[in-house]
Amino acid sequence: MTIYNYSPTAGDPPYIGNLDTLLEPYVQDLPTEVARPVLKSFWTLIDRLHPDAFVHADIGPEATRTGEMLLDIDHEAGTITNVTLRYDPDVTPRDFALKAVRNALQLSKPYFLNHPLHLADWGPDYIVASCYNIMWLRGGIFTLVRINLAEASGFFRQSGRIVGGRNPSPGRPPGGSDEQSHQAYCGRSGLV
Repeated sequence: MTIYNYSPTAGDPPYIGNLDTLLEPYVQDLPTEVARPVLKSFWTLIDRLHPDAFVHADIGPEATRTGEMLLDIDHEAGTITNVTLRYDPDVTPRDFALKAVRNALQLSKPYFLNHPLHLADWGPDYIVASCYNIMWLRGGIFTLVRINLAEASGFFRQSGRIVGGRNPSPGRPPGGSDEQSHQAYCGRSGLV
């Protein structure tokens, strides 16, 4: 995390990982009295190094010991680091979801994401890079679907492509490559 502070980027790292599954192998065998202070220091470090809240972590849909501790630590510390819970009613345990609801009522996070819906659209390799941006893991910025809606509206109105009052889906068509997606958004459409 410290390296991010000195990286030559235009801003902070938007995505720091699916933290509960990323850290779980390192935490699962540690006693709580050892793991919890380390996680709390880590969470505090993220909050202090990146105080503008443009850092995002995902948790879930499965409950992990690390995810449980992160929710408890965040509830106590009240950090501004963004978190999304990938919620799946068939996978996410009720107690874990309720702990996330408790945090959301106090901290306005974690954000709840309909994991089955996005899994169907994006496949298993998607990430939530901020409270509203979804893209492919390891995909780079051109997998981030970002459209100027005012421009898109004008484009579709002028081209007559609005059918029945509904715009075509802006998402990548199933089976399309990242290069096709990039060409569609940055090359041919003129929307970006």
